[in-house]
Amino acid sequence: MSRPDDAFTKLKSTAGAPSPDWPEEFRPYRWEGAEITSSDVTEDDRAGRDSLGTPGRVTERRAVAVVREKRTGALAQRLLEEAGMRVLVTEPDRTELSVPRPVLGPETEDPFLLESRLTASVRGRSFPGQQRSMIEAKCEALRRELADTALPAPRRGSVETMLRNLEDGLATQIEMRFLERRFTPELKVPQPVDEIGTVIPVRRRTRIVYRVNSIDQEKGAEGEADAMVFHVVALGAREAAVLFTGGVHGLRHIHDLVEGRSHHAWFANRETARTDATAPWIGRAVFRELRDHGTSEVVIHKRRDAGPVSIEKIGEDRSFVRVDGRPVDVPVIRCRTSREDDLVILDDADNPLVLRLVETGAELVRTIDAILTPPGHGYRLPGAERLAAV
Repeated sequence: MSRPDDAFTKLKSTAGAPSPDWPEEFRPYRWEGAEITSSDVTEDDRAGRDSLGTPGRVTERRAVAVVREKRTGALAQRLLEEAGMRVLVTEPDRTELSVPRPVLGPETEDPFLLESRLTASVRGRSFPGQQRSMIEAKCEALRRELADTALPAPRRGSVETMLRNLEDGLATQIEMRFLERRFTPELKVPQPVDEIGTVIPVRRRTRIVYRVNSIDQEKGAEGEADAMVFHVVALGAREAAVLFTGGVHGLRHIHDLVEGRSHHAWFANRETARTDATAPWIGRAVFRELRDHGTSEVVIHKRRDAGPVSIEKIGEDRSFVRVDGRPVDVPVIRCRTSREDDLVILDDADNPLVLRLVETGAELVRTIDAILTPPGHGYRLPGAERLAAV
């Protein structure tokens, strides 16, 4: 759900600090002259499952506020539109608005946000001709009369009642509603750990942006590809669970990152599997054999390789990976299989991510395009400044 950034700056600059009575969801939409008359916030947390059947918790937050504006409904509508809302329904005495759902790509979309919406219902009487101006002039005359300290008490009471009734008739009421439902996966792994790796440490909630590009054989160039994202939802000393989104949506529980020899970077839509495939990593034992002895064995693609094929280290190098939007220079090892597959692997014994894979026969190049750190965490990488968390 998007939040307005600049549209309300001018209005908020004259409004002072937000009222503590305004729920935080509505504070970006506050304007000078708006008076909140009531508000309520409720939260709920319960066990649930996502569309793949993954167990976890569903948290729900609801907020409602009733706002009073002494001026016209048209003014309230305009101010809400300037703050980022869009009109859904318009009737003579009622307008419904909502915050439009942003168009997000796989890199920025939150797969754990089940539902999020913010709406406003603006209700105010419409007055024909100059009737509103006449009532407003009458209100002003009554206010001047009340300012007279010599006004008799019986008359003062009548004037106050009349003024209150007229102002209530002129006032606009805005009912604002917010709903957010979020899913948090709860997958258990043996020997849970906070992070793996030292070059680019991976933690739970790390996002690994992955692309699969086709190769144009005639031009020798790689085509454009949409991003696919691995969301690390559980992490253990030997295991990891990753939710993948973007084009296909599924969950893999990798049960052996240490001894696993099957890479298998082919992901099916709605896949939910406990698997020996280690993608987007290479097995740690395979990596250590390559680093220490120069050779090992690996299954690149289960549908192609009946058994492990030999893989050879052909050199050490440096490469760049975007971490939180910034290019970071990292050490890698370059390898080739007996099937002529080319691999570039992050030189990190505990986090050997396959940064690039050119698979023979598939005419595809698979690359890790970026790594996004979890909120609240930043890493000091070798030769790099401390990176701010997303």
